[in-house]
Amino acid sequence: MLLPPSDSKIIARRAEIVAALKKIVPDGVVADPSGLATFESDALSAYHQMPLVCVLPSNREQVSAILKYAGEEGVPIVPRGAGTSLSGGALPREDGILIGMGRMKRIIEIDYENGCVVVEPGVTNLNITKAVEANGFYYAPDPSSQVACTIGGNVAENSGGLHCLKYGLTTNNLLGVTLVAPGGEIVTLGGKSGAQGGLDLLGLVTGSEGLLGVVVEVVVKILRKAPVTRTLLASFDSVPAAGACVAAIIADGVVPAAMEFMDRRAAGAIEAYNHPGYPLDAEAILIIDADGVEADVAYAVSRVTDIVAQCGGKTVEATRAVLIGKIGENMTIRRFKRFSGDAKLTSYLHGTRIGVVVEYTGDDVAAKDVAMHVAAMKPVALSSSEVPAELIEKERNVAAGKAGRDRRANLLTRHPAIRPR
Repeated sequence: MLLPPSDSKIIARRAEIVAALKKIVPDGVVADPSGLATFESDALSAYHQMPLVCVLPSNREQVSAILKYAGEEGVPIVPRGAGTSLSGGALPREDGILIGMGRMKRIIEIDYENGCVVVEPGVTNLNITKAVEANGFYYAPDPSSQVACTIGGNVAENSGGLHCLKYGLTTNNLLGVTLVAPGGEIVTLGGKSGAQGGLDLLGLVTGSEGLLGVVVEVVVKILRKAPVTRTLLASFDSVPAAGACVAAIIADGVVPAAMEFMDRRAAGAIEAYNHPGYPLDAEAILIIDADGVEADVAYAVSRVTDIVAQCGGKTVEATRAVLIGKIGENMTIRRFKRFSGDAKLTSYLHGTRIGVVVEYTGDDVAAKDVAMHVAAMKPVALSSSEVPAELIEKERNVAAGKAGRDRRANLLTRHPAIRPR
């Protein structure tokens, strides 16, 4: 990839440009080399260069003023979200102003009646779901960087995610945007009712990487969580067989919520890291999610299982909670294993590296604190007839390391009821 040639005349005016931007955003201009180094690339770090200056606006009026100034002075603009892009979408210009949108992170409105949320561009993808999940809703596009990537960046890149197969990319879940055009004009496209008649300008803006304007407000669609989700692992003796299975599933009319492919090397690397139970003798595996109402999910699982067999593959289904043990009357500890074809436990669910879920129903503050710490620890070596003894022993050994031992000893001192057995 060739970087665009820099304009030496603009670079020579750097001090003047920095001073002008400080008048617009007094507390949000980054001009020193050490600060600018933070913004020299996005996640495609093979390509990088320092921006002329970085400015961090807090509202749409400041964005408008920046773009108006840049347009009048002929200075290039590059907008930036969280910098998680792998396409070079936020790669700065040596002769340009980089606009970081991270300060604009308000959730402006949650409208359950119309099934949408209005947010500023700096709100992270995952935080939209967190804002509505207590009421049974979620935002469908889920890029792998969803904990960090921003919705403004998602619009710029038309981001997808695991579940885009069924629920679509950002463009399929976007109802409206407000953006600042290159001359500083503030324009609204679409709204809570979606795109209006005429040319599909909203679709044109989505995925344009900020070339048509800087997004300052976004209206996204939220969905009800599916009542049932089931996950299958299909393993194959060859990569072509897995590919043929994908085509056969789609041709059959079944649309999984997600369908992800891994070859032997990828599966082996993941298995070595956190032991989800992938079959290491398979040349290719598919992870397939089906969601919806019970009858539809049961039908989809049945059809997928049959198609996998027709393509020469084997299928196992993920299982859910495994009871590890109880502490007193109020604390229950569960862990999750992924696939019933393997006894290993997983690190997949509930935000902790090892998928520990600690349920505490009492009101003892100290016990609640212990529960949170236990959830974050690797070793929960409480015996249970549902888990093989050798697996429990392995889980004890996983916590090797001085920090883990010290932390465990500290917990035992504070709360003697917790004892490895």
